[in-house]
Amino acid sequence: MNEQLERGLTLRNFSSPLAEKLYEARLDSMQESVGSVDELGWFALFVLEKAILHEDSQGFVGVAEYETGDAMQAVWNAVLSEYAKFNAGEEVISSL
Repeated sequence: MNEQLERGLTLRNFSSPLAEKLYEARLDSMQESVGSVDELGWFALFVLEKAILHEDSQGFVGVAEYETGDAMQAVWNAVLSEYAKFNAGEEVISSL
C-alpha cells in the first residue's frame, strides 16, 4: 500500500510544475489565503508571481497566472466576495 495512504495524507494532483512549486512554497511566499478544501476550495494569493493557487476537496491543485496585478486582484476580490457570501449562508457560484 502507498505509504502516503497508510499515513492518511492527501494525495495531490498538480496541474503544472508552477502549481507544485507555489504549493510547496505557500507558507513562505503567499500574501493571503482564504477558504478550506472542505468548502468552496482553498485559495492563496501570490502577488510577486501574479498568481492564485487553488486546491479542491479531491486534492487537485491548480494555478491561474495573470498578466497584470490589477487582473489578479480583480479575481482575488471575486474569490473573497464569494467566500463572504458562503459564510453568510447566501447562494454562491458553484465553481470558482
